[in-house]
Amino acid sequence: MVTINDSMIRFITSYPLEKDREVVKSLLDDTDSIDLASYTAKLAYQLYRVKLLFEDSPLHWLDETKLTSNYVSFKNAALEACDIVFNVFKLSMAGRRSEALECLYSFYFASGLIDKNIETISDRTKFYRMRPSENYQLYSEDEMFHVPFEACYKTTNYRYSISGLPILYFCSSLYGCWMECNQPNIEKANVALYVKETDVKCIDMMMPKRNDKITKQMLQFLPLLLACNIEVQRPDEPFKPEYVIPQLITDCTLKYCSEQKMNYILGIKYLSTKWKDEHNFFSGKSFEGLHINYAFPPKTYHFSGVCPKLKEAFHKVRITSLFYETHVQPSIDLIPKKDKTKTSYHHTTFSKLESWLEDTMLRY
Repeated sequence: MVTINDSMIRFITSYPLEKDREVVKSLLDDTDSIDLASYTAKLAYQLYRVKLLFEDSPLHWLDETKLTSNYVSFKNAALEACDIVFNVFKLSMAGRRSEALECLYSFYFASGLIDKNIETISDRTKFYRMRPSENYQLYSEDEMFHVPFEACYKTTNYRYSISGLPILYFCSSLYGCWMECNQPNIEKANVALYVKETDVKCIDMMMPKRNDKITKQMLQFLPLLLACNIEVQRPDEPFKPEYVIPQLITDCTLKYCSEQKMNYILGIKYLSTKWKDEHNFFSGKSFEGLHINYAFPPKTYHFSGVCPKLKEAFHKVRITSLFYETHVQPSIDLIPKKDKTKTSYHHTTFSKLESWLEDTMLRY
């Protein structure tokens, strides 16, 4: 059995350096000036590195000495997926988005390949939301859910959402929510805990981890995962090429749910790119679990209100704010108790709020 290792992950997720400029030029078939920090250069270079895994090298990552009889099948699968993912990006950037969507849908969804990457979400999973506030108000249950359909003009582009389509986002921790909301005032922000009440599944868009078995399926998904996990280079600009393929995946998910007539909620699970942010207090592998995000497109569209199917699927445990629980109706002890067996995150205000929300769930 061949498994993935840390050095292999570092190899394929590395970005091009100045010494790689000629390689990137040849990949893009472009003799003009190329911005090595651009999404196009990073994506082309990472897909190129995936293909290099199969070359005969001293590292013997995925050459014939390792994969033996599976070598040809695995290599062809990976190379085909690399070409399809880059072609999807090129088509979309050329204004041929419908063709890009059809190409992506045909390869990953219509073929049934996506089913192998859909996981059932555990009943124990906690879903957190945060909404910044300019004052100290507490939001209503509907105000803490996704943007209502009649206010779709307020929605904007995010990694897995397109302007005009409200998406329900959750995070695995309140700290992750805080990072995604660009670190708002934690005292004023409203926080909420949700748990699932119906069958909920997600397309797993997380990168493979060390010791995961290398399969043909993994190699087919690897190019797509790389394309969706590159940090935004220019966060303040209106168009972000890093969102092109993730947003197409959302469109494919909506189409797939409609065609398959599923009786469960299907979303997308992915690791926030902000877990590597230089301003992140809890980064690195040991805190990766704080930065898992979930994106749920509406199951049905309505002209007003929120998606009733999503509302049925996720039960709101409580909505509150740090200010309310420490000053208006004091109920949280923020003084940490020393416990050397716990991680540094356990002693944070975020963790204290999470624990209090979970205790509320037990009381109800």
